[in-house]
Amino acid sequence: TETKTVDAMRSHMRRFRISKAQLAAADQVLSAYVGEGSFALFTPPNKSAVYQQEEGGTDRSISNCTCTAFPPQIKHGVQFVAIVICGDRYMYHQIRNMMGLAMLCIHAALDPRHVI
Repeated sequence: TETKTVDAMRSHMRRFRISKAQLAAADQVLSAYVGEGSFALFTPPNKSAVYQQEEGGTDRSISNCTCTAFPPQIKHGVQFVAIVICGDRYMYHQIRNMMGLAMLCIHAALDPRHVI
């Protein structure tokens, strides 16, 4: 049954194409990250103390966070969307966690102002 699930997911990925309205909604969610603030919630608890002492804390700044899919980038039948983040002092795990939360907001139609 796991193989059927993976095959179904791949089939869905090949059929799906993002609309301009969906892209605009994604940009609205991503724009909630723009600005300065503490990103401690995106930092592993065991690293938070290290960042406080060695790197001046978990305050970060994002000047731009958008996604683009036009013109469409299609590889092996799957459409890709590029997410562009301009900021300073971010770690890869923070960005992965931030994008995971953004995708949850998009998928569940949550208001990013209340979640992010």
